[in-house]
Amino acid sequence: MCTVTLLRSEAGLVLTMNRDELIERDEEEPPRIRTLENGLNWLGPLDPPSTGTWFGVNEKGVAACLLNRYVEREHEPDEPQSRGALPLLALSRGNLSDAWEFVEKDLDLSAYRPFSLILISVAQTVVLAWEGDTIDVSASGEKTFHYTSSSWKREDVLAWRQKMFEHWVENGCKFTGKLPNHNILCPKGKEAWAPLMRRSYARTRSICQARIAADRSEVNVHYWPDTDRHAIDCNVSSSMELTW
Repeated sequence: MCTVTLLRSEAGLVLTMNRDELIERDEEEPPRIRTLENGLNWLGPLDPPSTGTWFGVNEKGVAACLLNRYVEREHEPDEPQSRGALPLLALSRGNLSDAWEFVEKDLDLSAYRPFSLILISVAQTVVLAWEGDTIDVSASGEKTFHYTSSSWKREDVLAWRQKMFEHWVENGCKFTGKLPNHNILCPKGKEAWAPLMRRSYARTRSICQARIAADRSEVNVHYWPDTDRHAIDCNVSSSMELTW
């Protein structure tokens, strides 16, 4: 249950991700610069139970977003690996093409429950959707991009959110402060459907955003840990110089 939006322009890109989680989920750690086992730096939040993440950018300017997929499958892995490790495994490969090839061809995906891993650079967006037995891959360089998931009324919710995203684009991709209006959409009566989601057992726990300069010189990550106060500008932000 998450929502990702992407907007590319001459200035660079703005990548925003709503993290939807169970209300009882443990607190997450805010974004900061961390180091992968191979020495590459990455910037993003951490999920303490798994020491993984759902959102990050490495020093090569590649971003990774992880969403759970909700599909029926006959067999579950006997000892499933944490999906939160996937963004870090991808980011450790350095550039986007190497990360893409590693996940699609070299990684043993049978150990993971279904997921969607989105890899993003200034020029390209790649979606790797693991269904549990097959992987579907799509790539594009479009200026606007939207991807979302929902465990509840999946098809209806996804269709409604996509329609709302298209309205956002048609109306000029407006922002409130740093946040795309689509990511903070929560109409009365549609709280369970909205990108800024509210349900009895789950809600949007946080919002992360990466702004990568077109010249690929720097990334700025902004973080909203309290989505009940989304109208207030972000209270946590970090930046990292990119290397090439």
